[in-house]
Amino acid sequence: MADLKKLEYLSLVSKVSSELLNHIGNSDKTLAEFIIYQHSKSSSVESFKSLLDAAGADLPESFVSNLDRLIRTLSPPGGFQLGKSKKKKGKGKAGAGAV
Repeated sequence: MADLKKLEYLSLVSKVSSELLNHIGNSDKTLAEFIIYQHSKSSSVESFKSLLDAAGADLPESFVSNLDRLIRTLSPPGGFQLGKSKKKKGKGKAGAGAV
């Protein structure tokens, strides 16, 4: 299931990168991930725009609204929680050969 979430996230990054290329002529993956992260911290289009403005992004309101709609549409209901996976570590056999 984690692989599916990662694939959905990569698809979203690709789509945001494509939108950035169409609107500002730059399709930087890191910038797309930053925008998605800023969106995850916002609760509305207005707060999303203010977060981007505070970060120095001078983007038209219509483009920010388009990014907001795109990210909300392509994000799963619980959002993305990559990097916070809770993998179970197997218990090693501590006995044979342990010093």
